[in-house]
Amino acid sequence: MFYNGSESRGAGYHPCTNTRADRGSDWRGSGWLEALLQSAPDGVIVVAPDGRVVEANPSAAELFGSTRAELVGQPVEHLLPEAAREGHQRHRESYGEKPESRPMGAGLELVGIRKDGTRFFADVSLTPIEGEAGDVIAVVRDVTARLREETRLGYLEAILSSTNDAVYSQDRDGLITEWNRAAQAMVGYRAAEVVGWRSTRLFPEGRWEEHEVVLRRVLGGDVLTDVETELLRRDGVAVPALLAVGPIRDSRGRVIGASVIARDMTEQQLILATLAESEGRLRDREAMAGVGGWVLDVATGTVQWSEELHRIHGVDPVNFDGTIASHVGLVHEDDRPALEAALARAVAAAEAIDTKYRVLRPDNQVRVLYCRARPILDGRDEVVGIRGICQDITER
Repeated sequence: MFYNGSESRGAGYHPCTNTRADRGSDWRGSGWLEALLQSAPDGVIVVAPDGRVVEANPSAAELFGSTRAELVGQPVEHLLPEAAREGHQRHRESYGEKPESRPMGAGLELVGIRKDGTRFFADVSLTPIEGEAGDVIAVVRDVTARLREETRLGYLEAILSSTNDAVYSQDRDGLITEWNRAAQAMVGYRAAEVVGWRSTRLFPEGRWEEHEVVLRRVLGGDVLTDVETELLRRDGVAVPALLAVGPIRDSRGRVIGASVIARDMTEQQLILATLAESEGRLRDREAMAGVGGWVLDVATGTVQWSEELHRIHGVDPVNFDGTIASHVGLVHEDDRPALEAALARAVAAAEAIDTKYRVLRPDNQVRVLYCRARPILDGRDEVVGIRGICQDITER
């Protein structure tokens, strides 16, 4: 697949027997070498100086989807895609000027083409045969799977390097084997420090038992997400984290370890705490002003009430089914048609609502409400909802 030459073979030549009288030496030597050639797992091709294949072992025939008879005698360039043949011939001729052994992995990676037209990536080693003939032995190995795996690992490495989530892996004994930069940023340890640690050391002592339970399940084949826990930073501070833990399997499907993706939940918890505080202040203001809020989803007909609006209507949240029918059903029957018409206009024509009406509470109290609402529009200016407030103005 891969060389140089100017001399052509005469009739009756066979490299296994070397019957040609002008051969100075037998490069195949003996039966054991012939047996080795025939049993070699890699494809072995012998190429003459004129670039024609003079021998091919069974592995080479299988690799190229041909028989030995089909390979022997054809130009080696025919084993490459047509676009690569001219360049390969120049390379082969250059090699012939100064032949030298070139081992596997020395950078000679080519694309081979099989008889059926399918292609594969090949790694090739070259060895010139001693003597005057100028033959070259090419050992050809299909590295398509290896290159695909290297590409896949390259993608994974890029993802691990760029993600903001801490990612590490461990073997079945619980020892950390991989550690990305985000993990270092999260807990403060470099990969060189933690690789070889038992992963339990990353957690506060009070979390050890639950972490071991998670690992036993994952090593049994389970995939666990949204595992709430804490990681222990280098300075001793416990960091709230959300874990996704899954099994790592070998080529036979056996679980050989676990991968862990950890997300620092500190910021989210602060946001939730701030939101809860804001909602608390809003509820206090609503209660002081006697104002409650509501939101209607036009597509589903569901209505959400704020806590204060439930209080104004005297309805326990457990007893409110969240439908527009229940929302309107509490309105006094004399005022209900006007509110229904206002809601219909808001949906059909995106009109605002500004009205007053009475509601009849379950305890038979009548309350007067002042209602203001605005339609919610999507990107096409179509009404998808209505957001409103109601104030109890009964005393007024």
